[in-house]
Amino acid sequence: MLTVWVATPDTWAFPWPSCWPHSRLRWISVWDSRWNTCGGRGALPRVVDLEARVKSMYEPVAGDPFAHFHFETGRALAERLGYPAAELDRIPAEVIASFAGVGYFLDLAGLTAGETVLDLGSGSGTNSFLAVLAVGAGGNVIGIDMTAGQLDKARRLSDGIPHIDFRAVRIDAPPVPEGAVDCVISNGVINLGPDKAAVFSAAHRRG
Repeated sequence: MLTVWVATPDTWAFPWPSCWPHSRLRWISVWDSRWNTCGGRGALPRVVDLEARVKSMYEPVAGDPFAHFHFETGRALAERLGYPAAELDRIPAEVIASFAGVGYFLDLAGLTAGETVLDLGSGSGTNSFLAVLAVGAGGNVIGIDMTAGQLDKARRLSDGIPHIDFRAVRIDAPPVPEGAVDCVISNGVINLGPDKAAVFSAAHRRG
């Protein structure tokens, strides 16, 4: 039975969703409750407005990660959230500098060699790069994001790694064939989407 643990920075968690009892797909997602846009379809914000706000907020994090933001970024944040320093040492420091996640979950994901991982809202790629270390040369990691600066940085720093791919697309429309993914990960990004049900449904079909 599929059980997905979704957590907020307040450490509140619940299994999601029980209506998918036969899937082999594993879901690991961390939510930031400060951006929660739940409330039913009648309460959905305008998609264009929300996309513009998200892009304008995270584009500078890629280009100037040491600037002042109203949220924490960088390696110090990653380590405080629980990312092992030894693992962070194995990926580009430039990637970690633009990290803006809200929790650590890769230990819960339990990634193994040869698996295919889908990273929703991959940003500059911290979790994608760490996932590559876990799945190895026989695995595959697909990071998707809609912010050009973040994608450009992730692609540049992953040049030469054949089994990691960063694609420009919204998280409710992952360009992955149905049944092709073993694990979906996301760090504080699903809550930025205007229609979370669409995100879960689209990713679930890939598993």
